[in-house]
Amino acid sequence: EVLSNWGDEKVVGLTEVEVFDMAGCKIKLAKAQVSATGFQPTAVDRSARVINGRILTTEESDMFSARLPPPGGAGRITLVLPSGVKVGTLRVWNFNKSGLDASRGVRNARVLVGGQVRFTGELRRAQGD
Repeated sequence: EVLSNWGDEKVVGLTEVEVFDMAGCKIKLAKAQVSATGFQPTAVDRSARVINGRILTTEESDMFSARLPPPGGAGRITLVLPSGVKVGTLRVWNFNKSGLDASRGVRNARVLVGGQVRFTGELRRAQGD
């Protein structure tokens, strides 16, 4: 769940979310296994960009971005994992278009796995380079 960003008034974004199993192996996901809800509607669904493998980029076209949820709301990015897979680690790459646009990155987030909260807190702001 995206609870806030680093200060941009309209947009929030992420570059990548990597999911690893208990053995440290990266879990490959297809576009159909990713969705974004709770954000204000846009003409283009950019949710699959969080799993496109382009982690070392400053190209906005490679990153997920969405209009902020309505006040008091929370946007949610959902990754549907294969049955039986146990999550060991998540690696989150914040929005990294530029130093100025790093304010779009997720600041406060809550991560749920199987309906249980596994993390609530602040994500590091990207450098924008």
